[in-house]
Amino acid sequence: MTVIKKITAKGFKSFAKHTEIPFGSGFNMVLGPNGSGKSNLMDLMCFVLGKTSAKSLRAEKSANLIYNGGKKGAPAKEAECSIVFDNSNKRFPIDSQELTIARRVKPSGNSVYKINNEVRTRQQVVDMLRAANIEPDGHNITLQGDIVRFMEMKPVERRELVEEIAGISVWEDKKQKAINELEKVGERLKEASIMLAERERYLKELKKDRDQALKYKELEKNVKSNRATYLHLQLKDKETRKQEVRSRISKQKQELEGIKKKLIEIRNVIFQKREDVKTLNEEMQEKGDDERRKLNNEMMGLKDAIARDEERLNTCKNEIQKLMLRIQQLRKEMQDHDKKIDSLDLQKEECNGKVIGLTKEKQKVQESLDKFKARHGIKDSDFDTKLDDIEKEIEAKQEEILGEQEERQGLTAKKTEVELQIRTAEEKINELLNLKEEDKEKVSKLKNLRKEFGTLVEELSQRENKDSEFVSKLNSLRQRLVSVSGELAKLNARQTHIQEFAAADIATKKILGLEKGIYGRVSDLGDTNSKYSIALEIAAGSRIRSIVVDTDETAAKCIKYLKENKLGVVTFLPLNKIRQVAINPRVKGLTMKKGVVGLAVDLIDYDTKFKNVFSYVFGNTLVVQDINIARRLGVGSARMVTLEGDLVEQSGAMIGGYRRKRVGSFKEKQLGAGIAKLSQEEIGLRKQQQELEHLKLENENVLWKLKERKAVLEADITSLEKTIGSSRDVKELKQSEESLTRQVNSIIEQVKKSQSNIDLCNKQIQQLKQQRSQFREKLRQPGVAEGLDKLTERKQKISLDLIEAKTEIKRLNELIDSHHQKEKQKLQEIIKNHGKEHENFEGEIKKLSEGLVGKKLSLKNKEVTEKKFFTEFKTLYAKRNKLNELIQKQENRLIREEDNTKLVDEKTNRLNIDRAKVEAELAGLQEEFEEYANANIRRNVKVEQLVYEIKQFDRVMKDMGNVNLRALEVYEDIHKQYNEILDKKEKLKLEKEDVLSMMEEIDGKKQFTFMKIFKVLQQNFKHCFSQLSTKGDAFLELENKKNVFDGGVDIKVRIVGNRFLDIKGLSGGEKTLAALAFIFAIQEFHPASFYLLDEVDAALDKRNSELLSKLIKKYSDNAQYIVISHNDHVITEANLLYGVSMQDGISKVMSLRV
Repeated sequence: MTVIKKITAKGFKSFAKHTEIPFGSGFNMVLGPNGSGKSNLMDLMCFVLGKTSAKSLRAEKSANLIYNGGKKGAPAKEAECSIVFDNSNKRFPIDSQELTIARRVKPSGNSVYKINNEVRTRQQVVDMLRAANIEPDGHNITLQGDIVRFMEMKPVERRELVEEIAGISVWEDKKQKAINELEKVGERLKEASIMLAERERYLKELKKDRDQALKYKELEKNVKSNRATYLHLQLKDKETRKQEVRSRISKQKQELEGIKKKLIEIRNVIFQKREDVKTLNEEMQEKGDDERRKLNNEMMGLKDAIARDEERLNTCKNEIQKLMLRIQQLRKEMQDHDKKIDSLDLQKEECNGKVIGLTKEKQKVQESLDKFKARHGIKDSDFDTKLDDIEKEIEAKQEEILGEQEERQGLTAKKTEVELQIRTAEEKINELLNLKEEDKEKVSKLKNLRKEFGTLVEELSQRENKDSEFVSKLNSLRQRLVSVSGELAKLNARQTHIQEFAAADIATKKILGLEKGIYGRVSDLGDTNSKYSIALEIAAGSRIRSIVVDTDETAAKCIKYLKENKLGVVTFLPLNKIRQVAINPRVKGLTMKKGVVGLAVDLIDYDTKFKNVFSYVFGNTLVVQDINIARRLGVGSARMVTLEGDLVEQSGAMIGGYRRKRVGSFKEKQLGAGIAKLSQEEIGLRKQQQELEHLKLENENVLWKLKERKAVLEADITSLEKTIGSSRDVKELKQSEESLTRQVNSIIEQVKKSQSNIDLCNKQIQQLKQQRSQFREKLRQPGVAEGLDKLTERKQKISLDLIEAKTEIKRLNELIDSHHQKEKQKLQEIIKNHGKEHENFEGEIKKLSEGLVGKKLSLKNKEVTEKKFFTEFKTLYAKRNKLNELIQKQENRLIREEDNTKLVDEKTNRLNIDRAKVEAELAGLQEEFEEYANANIRRNVKVEQLVYEIKQFDRVMKDMGNVNLRALEVYEDIHKQYNEILDKKEKLKLEKEDVLSMMEEIDGKKQFTFMKIFKVLQQNFKHCFSQLSTKGDAFLELENKKNVFDGGVDIKVRIVGNRFLDIKGLSGGEKTLAALAFIFAIQEFHPASFYLLDEVDAALDKRNSELLSKLIKKYSDNAQYIVISHNDHVITEANLLYGVSMQDGISKVMSLRV
């Protein structure tokens, strides 16, 4: 049993301080003088249980429930009350043994509810109490004055109370809901009938547009089928082309591998032959002379130059061929653009013709309109102006609608495309998510292969760049090497010439062959600048060939050796005996004169130990710039020699004229330094050449392997993509799907915006048309207005067609100018640049050809000169020439093979470009074909026939004009709506019948249930009344026994005699007894856990009070009773007494267990 264990209050009405009152489970009596606050306890409990009406709690508003401070005290800030229920039987749906319901009210009137100290809403509190059948307005709570209200209750209200006790109110609620539903069904039936009529009319109007749209769709389907077939044929053609290109690339790779092997062999042969030539040259240097070597070097230089020029000539010719091929391709592309432009121009001409025709037709209609107005006397200029303005506004709005429709069509097409991509991505995601384990491994493998492929492509690009860099560097290096070798050959020839000429004398040769004490020739011991070489040679005279030795003893031994061997005569200059020649002061003074270079001895570098030797050789000889300077200084004033080799002796003799550079010259400092520098540079260049060739060869091998690996990876990736049917991982696809979804949402927003603009424009057009109709109604001539409308509508239709034609012209002009013309300009610019390059190469070819003619002629002359030496060195020359010819052949072969390599590379590159182009075209066609994936592919049909049919279909579709394709969708939607409304109407009829049946069923069940409960209450009421009163008996009576719900319930009481009285005819005490008997009858039928009774015995006498107290005592065994009373007889039966008193406006409570 759910009982109240205790209540608490603080700041509630007269309970200013915290007050806690524990209650027992039986009969609890609250007593006290009037005004002490007893009823405030009842108000407190009703307040906590959730009563919302302040008046029912004896207050004007909720804020008045808060303690007001009385006369002396301070008012409370808020009122807080609580009730603690026993939950040991788990009637409440919580685990706790107790349930505490608390409510706090603030001065604002707002309440806060709590369940076990947790804030809840009022509804949650009410729902919790209902779990234990506790209601704030239940029959178990009888407040002060409620018993009077019950006694004065009308019979119908009393019947409704019985209905509530019997639970019939649920059936009544159902019936009321059924009635409400019936009304709604009727309204919906009416609405459905109206909508059906509207849809039927609309369907008839749409049918024509729909039939035309169906025809258009059929044509569109045929076009789609033909285009799908056309694309299918192109795909097959491109696939065949792709296989052909791959086959050719494979062949080119094999050919390139063979050429590379040949290049390695040729380079090895050239290297070996050059070593043989070098050995022969060394042998010939020992046996040959200066002119032969010089001639040989010049010939080698010419041959190298010829080979270099021929190589460059071939390169220029190859570049010209490439340029010509590229120009042909560019011109072909330009022709394609021209064809497209011509096609677009034809379309534009058709549109222009249409514009002209429509303009003329519009003028004719306007003339007809003007004549019509004139004929019917419509001359109001203000009227015409307003009508014209309206017509112009209508045309402008129609043009705006057309623009918006075009934009919406574009957006719709884009949306369809993006949605297709989304569906494709979703399918691929599902495929990937549903993959088997082995397929997941394939996806992982594909990802790794792609990663490796990306790295490989990057490395391949770097290697190709390196290869180009190596080729460029090798070409530059070879040119520099040829140049350096030529210069070195010239210097070596000159040096060899000097050395061999100096050693030509047999005696000198033999002496120089001795080792001890001999330093060498005078010419070997000094270095000078090349510009002083001839002057010093003439100044030294024959002394330049003298041999310097350490002592006169060594000189004597050498002379003896020459005599014994009869080798000739040589001048010796012993260092221990040779004396320095003193410089004449007068000659020293001449060195300061203009045009004097200096003393000859000062213009040569030598070791200081040979100072006396060079002083002896040159003496007081002056070196001057030319013969005129010598004359100005004075012939005979000193021994002088010019830079050109003219000699003026001190005796006055003058020796000069044309002079070749003679043997025996001093070593030139620049010559030796130049030879050393060039030799070092040649060695470095050859080393660099070998390193570069080695690096190039290694790079080519790596490049070849990378290309092979790339091909393998491409094949593996393609194979895996076909196997698993996807080329991306789930994460990437989901990101793509999210991005595409955002695009779709954006497009939808744009479409909605566009549709809003169209709707707005249509609305504005309708308003304008209404204005126009209003103006025309002013004519008050129906026939005239109708004719004017027809002409105006015709004019508007022509204007709309004119706008569409102009829009099409604008689109075609945009396509021509912004795309094809720009592409043509780019191509023309590229062709122009290629033309300039072609001219540059042609000029270079001409220059090289002319240079080659001269060089070959010079080489031929030198070969004739070489033949003179051929007799003496026939065998060596033949061998060397043969080697040179072999080298030349091998080098030519090397150049050819390198050119072949370039050609093969170029072919391979072109084929790769072709393959990429074909694959790109194939991918484009495949992507384009996806749109027609579900289209019907025709068999055994020619391309020409397909193109012809497509044009025919397009023409028919164009002739159909503007087709309202949306009519299909709208028709289907409206038809679907029509059927749905029709079905709905039928369902509503069935629902109406069901509701009526249910109402009949409810009425039957309700009356049966009511009578069943009424009989039980009747018995209980009789029994309870007999216990409360000894004077008579009572019973409940129905006003309308046939239809109980058309009448009420009366209480009939018999006090004395046989006459029964209505409750209104009873005294106050008798009424109270009858009311209490009815309350206890309800308890018998529907017992509550606790009862709250506030002064219900006020009208009872002593005897009846005793009977009431005993009855309460009896019922308190099964329920908790909390009763407020002043009656001593009632008080004596209570188990617990609670005395309430008031002091200074504050109520206090004291309890007593009896």
